[in-house]
Amino acid sequence: MPRSKTAPLATPSLPSPKSPGKPAGPATFPVARISRRAADRLLARHVWVYRTDIETLLPADGSDDVPPGSLVAVQDHRGAPLGTALYSSSSMIALRLISSDAMLTRPAFLSLIQERLQQSFRLRAQLLENTVGTNACRLVFSEADALPGILIDRYGELVILQLLTQATHADDVRATVVAALRETCDTTSIASIVERPDPRICELEQLGPSPSEPLYTRAPEQPLRQTFFQLNGLRFLYDVDAGQKTGAFLDQRENYAAAAS
Repeated sequence: MPRSKTAPLATPSLPSPKSPGKPAGPATFPVARISRRAADRLLARHVWVYRTDIETLLPADGSDDVPPGSLVAVQDHRGAPLGTALYSSSSMIALRLISSDAMLTRPAFLSLIQERLQQSFRLRAQLLENTVGTNACRLVFSEADALPGILIDRYGELVILQLLTQATHADDVRATVVAALRETCDTTSIASIVERPDPRICELEQLGPSPSEPLYTRAPEQPLRQTFFQLNGLRFLYDVDAGQKTGAFLDQRENYAAAAS
């Protein structure tokens, strides 16, 4: 079956990991030293490191542990810096590489997220402009858009957000997503931005509760939680409080059309 055009049109690639050099020290950042096998995967641009591939996990100076959701400096088995990763204390995917910068600060992390979000939104805006009879698509594809743990779907005027890792399930990331949407998209066409958690992922990642109220709404007295959207010329009703995951498999639009034909 044809690949959906709602899949990433272009993947914002991570910069190449730095060549071996002076190891990143644990003075201000937690440090994870990983196996040679895991380092080879990162160098080949696979961004996951499994818990079983972490040889040493060192907290920052003055701390007894590495808090869930920390930004962690990643080193290979020799101590050469490979970049910064998002740390999960509960998932088998313990590290998700976010940058080749060996010690990415939280403000720099948020700035990087905003830049990649805006790039993704512009790409998907081109898709919607050039697709007849469709006003819904996946705006952000997590790792495929170099934004691990972030999924965003758009159903016409309604935008649905999922934050699926300990590092992204945070108020500063929520604020960054809302700001990027409002700066990049036509805000008059967005009525509500709602977070809809995935219960299974929340359990696996040990995430806290998500906001029940919209992160943004044009009408605070009556925020939009239902809307009609179009896919391949067909009209569907979307309800934030019904269905599973984010509601529909928008990345399968072309497969739906192929099945219909």
